[in-house]
Amino acid sequence: MIIPLTKDTPQPLYIQVYLQLKQWIIDGTLPHHAALPSKRQLAIENKISINTVMNAYDQLLTEGYIYSKERKGYFVATIDYQMVPISSNSTATAADNTNTSYQIDWSNSHVDSAIFPHKLLKKIYQQLLDNDWHSLIQSSPTQGDRALRNALQGYLTLSRGVPTNANQLILGPSSKYLLSILLRVLPGLRVVGVENPGYHQYFPLLTAHNIAIVPLPLDDEGLIVPQSENETIELIIVTPNHQFPTGRFMPLERRQQLLHWAYAKPNRWIIEDDYDSEYKYAGIPIPSLTQLDTQHRVIYMSSLSRTLASGYRVSFAALPQQLVPFYKQVAPQLSPSLNSITEKALTMFIHNQHLEKHLNRSRIFYKRKRDALMNAIYHLDKNAEITGYEAGLHILYRPSLTFNYQALMAKTRAERIKLTVLADYTINPSDEHYQTLFLSYSHISLDSIGSEFTRLWKIIKDCPL
Repeated sequence: MIIPLTKDTPQPLYIQVYLQLKQWIIDGTLPHHAALPSKRQLAIENKISINTVMNAYDQLLTEGYIYSKERKGYFVATIDYQMVPISSNSTATAADNTNTSYQIDWSNSHVDSAIFPHKLLKKIYQQLLDNDWHSLIQSSPTQGDRALRNALQGYLTLSRGVPTNANQLILGPSSKYLLSILLRVLPGLRVVGVENPGYHQYFPLLTAHNIAIVPLPLDDEGLIVPQSENETIELIIVTPNHQFPTGRFMPLERRQQLLHWAYAKPNRWIIEDDYDSEYKYAGIPIPSLTQLDTQHRVIYMSSLSRTLASGYRVSFAALPQQLVPFYKQVAPQLSPSLNSITEKALTMFIHNQHLEKHLNRSRIFYKRKRDALMNAIYHLDKNAEITGYEAGLHILYRPSLTFNYQALMAKTRAERIKLTVLADYTINPSDEHYQTLFLSYSHISLDSIGSEFTRLWKIIKDCPL
């Protein structure tokens, strides 16, 4: 099998191999269950390294385009050819209510201020104040600054494969704010399905709108798609690229099942919360669910607060084109929610490719922290079970020792350590959920991660069941 490769290009060879094989799978050139060449054979035929082939196969395997059989090799997965990724060329240009002052907070996934690009942003802000100060005193459009929406459209198309344009993007200070708008845009919404375990901070907002909440269980492939027949759910909020809090990735076949659910009835929608998608520590970032959506039922939502800083309150949603007129009806009732200087600074930051460079530095920065935490865990607890480590800013840790949950919470609080467990993110949790710890490493300094886990491990050992 000869793959057309260009070696005098900045695009890595393994990505070229991955993209070409992916295209052949999508267009049917490589049929269902066809055997792929062995890694060695493909490497020899194309005069590339085995590692190059292995990295390409790993990415296809992760996304669900191929599957492996022990001692037999790799095979093409069953693909729905009616749901192929949309080409970018086809579109236009758990709360703690106590007052405890914590020394360490394992539940908080805020980004580390040490990597915040303050010098660069200071320079950008100064340039704006020197050269464009008159525009900074003007209020921004309700939908968000047009130049920033253009910049975000380019970023989303290139980095996340989201087929959108600036007219479809709406900006706001948080995902909750955007959801509050979407609840007014989506006509007659009454029942919403949510992941369980999942992100439950949306619940008060949904309840305030008299919307029923249906918890949907997970398996190893993420959300289990409800049956299409006789189903009252009209909207599903999902984190397919890095499920919160389990870190599970939804493979291609399950994504297609979810889209089929939406397509089965005319007023069904999906919100893709692209949580932590930027922080993938091996291979390339997983393409968005929105990229597969041929009938425009997916609303893409993400935020820069996970990329730059928690205080940078800029979130965005990409609406399907058919929802834009509904938004235009709602927009006159809204007020501008972002300040113009922040929007203009971010526009310059993105246009000058600083965002991409910052993300590359951040991945290296947080990967070191993740590795330090996992090394500390396995050093002290060799039989530990760790999941969700492939991406994101936290892991789930199941100690090999069974502990008394109530005693652990009391002792960590006394030691001014804030800790949550999987049960805090689960409706009707089981005993297992109380035995799985949520450990965020994002804002803990690299030098102290090992000692802080050692401190926690001693407390766990002091709380036997």
